[in-house]
Amino acid sequence: MNDNKVELIDLNYLGTPDTIPVYFFRHRDGAAIIDCGPGTTVPMLGKALQERGYQYRDITDVLITHIHLDHAGAAGFLATKGATIHVHPLGAKHLINPGKLLDSAKRIYGDKMDALWGDFLPVPEERIHIVEDEEEITVGDLNIKAYYTPG
Repeated sequence: MNDNKVELIDLNYLGTPDTIPVYFFRHRDGAAIIDCGPGTTVPMLGKALQERGYQYRDITDVLITHIHLDHAGAAGFLATKGATIHVHPLGAKHLINPGKLLDSAKRIYGDKMDALWGDFLPVPEERIHIVEDEEEITVGDLNIKAYYTPG
């Protein structure tokens, strides 16, 4: 039975609960998440998926709200497992080629960069779906409407 209920998964970032979550939902073809957390939280995401009867390869879609490391850092990893990464046009280039984004973050975090954020793998261009404002995205048996909300 398909349960489209959205669940909050706490990624227990650096051992601290209630810091970085993702939103998880099932659909007829697997599961999807909204945001994916940083590379350092990939093991916790894997554990949470297993608890729900899923593996990384069952994540068909990742909907990225924005490209900060805490929201999109594991996108490249999940793309290597087969997920389609949905992202705003302004963020797509940074997921495909994260060099500029990572260089900027390194200026802020310095030698703590790896410990805080882990790997930020590039997303292969063929795994990117550029989402326009008010576009409907079909994920399994669900339709999700995207809205551009600049902050």
